[in-house]
Amino acid sequence: MRTTRTKTTIDVDRVKSLLAFGLGSNVGNCEALLSWAIEQLRRLYGTLKIAPLYRTAPISLIPQADFFNTVVLAALPAANGPDPHRVLDQVKELERLAGRRKGEHDGPRPLDIDLLLFGDSVLTDSVPRRGEADGPDRHLTLPHSRMRERRFVLAPLNDLAPRLQLPPDGAVVAELLAALGSEQTAENIGWRS
Repeated sequence: MRTTRTKTTIDVDRVKSLLAFGLGSNVGNCEALLSWAIEQLRRLYGTLKIAPLYRTAPISLIPQADFFNTVVLAALPAANGPDPHRVLDQVKELERLAGRRKGEHDGPRPLDIDLLLFGDSVLTDSVPRRGEADGPDRHLTLPHSRMRERRFVLAPLNDLAPRLQLPPDGAVVAELLAALGSEQTAENIGWRS
């Protein structure tokens, strides 16, 4: 899998300059869906750093297949680029295009894309669902509210940026991963295609 398209570089040790996405899939041809999503993110954000593919057990009471997960880093767009709400809209549209439909929370899904980091932004916000005036609001929390407790996020992020210090307190990715308990597993299976 090719990981560059432009001459833009990504400073993985400077959170101010990063967009980070967590990707997962456990329905259909998961690796193909994730590859498609990565190409779409590349189209939107240019050069990407892509972590290895991991297989992880779902964190859910709903019976379902294992997930395939990865993390993708991109350079934060320039000052006139999209804000975090626009980025959230873009990734939710990619999920929809990949076949994700409304379903049970934490249920099986063909594509899940989480916005993990938007530079060093720290916010908690409710975002009205676009085109759904009566639907519940979507919540945007940056950094992602559960990324520090999820091996399927921290393990691939550690592959790309182990020294990265996360807002708001500067916690280091490698140290957060080392501190996780052993109840979660994430097997690095690499990319087959």
